[in-house]
Amino acid sequence: MAYGPLAYGPVVREREQSGGGLVAIGVLLLVQLVAELGVLGYDVAQKGPVYLLDALGLTYDHFVDAPVGFFGWDAAFSVALLVLAVGAFTKGRWVRPAAVALLGVGAYQSAASLLNQLFSATSRQAFAQPIGHLWLNLTLVLSVALAIAVAVIVLATRAPAPAAAPAPPALPYPPYVPQQRQGHPPIPPTTPGPHTPPPPPQGPPQGPPSP
Repeated sequence: MAYGPLAYGPVVREREQSGGGLVAIGVLLLVQLVAELGVLGYDVAQKGPVYLLDALGLTYDHFVDAPVGFFGWDAAFSVALLVLAVGAFTKGRWVRPAAVALLGVGAYQSAASLLNQLFSATSRQAFAQPIGHLWLNLTLVLSVALAIAVAVIVLATRAPAPAAAPAPPALPYPPYVPQQRQGHPPIPPTTPGPHTPPPPPQGPPQGPPSP
């Protein structure tokens, strides 16, 4: 007969306290990465492989007439997205705050670019013309939406705070504390110690000898 955990009852697994939603966050990070690579593909299609130098931030000699471009910051942003996506699928606890911070920075930049185009008369005319500009501007809208979605997932799946231990019930009477016994005072020794001189002999005084 084999003995194991099932012989004594079901195995109770402890709940993971790092929070959930990591798989969903990893998928959204990959969506943002695909959008970044799509912008890079558009720029390379316009200027050729030589634009990769501009994409890495090494040169800025190949200008692409588009409202959105892929530059050195976008290259670093894409690498960070890939690292966070791998960390999310491997259950890294550090991914949740890092994803909110990284996507928040990207969403701020995207929102600023959208507002600049909408408040400028010249940029509004080229917002959706040609059709490639419209797709590039939609990546900015997607960046803002993904940042909001990741923040909502992190807030909705955060780990609950540990419950406080219940207080012990009050006793109807004070607890019994036994009284300590008082010890007797030490009894002085009756025999002299090894270094104590013996007392002188006591007796009646002797008078002078008789003649």
